[in-house]
Amino acid sequence: MRITININDQLVRAAKHRAAEAGVPLREIIDGALRQYLAETIKKKPFKLRWKPHDLGVIQPDVFLESADLLHDLMDEPVPF
Repeated sequence: MRITININDQLVRAAKHRAAEAGVPLREIIDGALRQYLAETIKKKPFKLRWKPHDLGVIQPDVFLESADLLHDLMDEPVPF
């Protein structure tokens, strides 16, 4: 894409000099600088788990958490209302 922008004269001279040293077009120097700038400034915020505890009540007297078999048997029984 073609675009017209105003760039500081010293920056343009330095960029042209760097392009000549590297043997690449000025466009590549400007593209690389812009890509690097955008990569550094657009950083994702790290994921933060928001832990919100809820009161789940109390364990019923007939429930024994030590035995998985007893727990499965209890879950298979119909719930009395």
